[in-house]
Amino acid sequence: MKRIKHCINKQLTDICQKVIRLEELNDKIQALLPAHLAPLCQAASFTNACLLLVLSDASWATELRYALPALRDDLRKGGLHQLSSIKMIINTPEHHTTSLPGNKAIKCPTLSPSAVAQLKEASKSCDYEPLKQALLRLARP
Repeated sequence: MKRIKHCINKQLTDICQKVIRLEELNDKIQALLPAHLAPLCQAASFTNACLLLVLSDASWATELRYALPALRDDLRKGGLHQLSSIKMIINTPEHHTTSLPGNKAIKCPTLSPSAVAQLKEASKSCDYEPLKQALLRLARP
């Protein structure tokens, strides 16, 4: 019988590892943010020493903006030494737009019904809970 790591595509393995790292980063961020901001904010990516946070409610953006320097310092102390900056975008799912710094807005792409169905089906066959939840979040319209 083959080991599971030999059955999984290398690209899928890389994606799973990125999801795991993002989930760990999200846990750190949730612990460091004020309790009322934590559920509204999550890490979207961490590339080139820049952390991208997604805020789900624009009304809290100013408060989060003031909290970013302390969050950056705390994350550096917590082992993320390479972190140089934190950027923030606001995701408003009702309008399917994302506000970018500088008050620019872009239209978020919507998934086709077949893509949503495939993501949901993939999540059903996934045993790793963080990946399963990530697939379900992607499938939300």
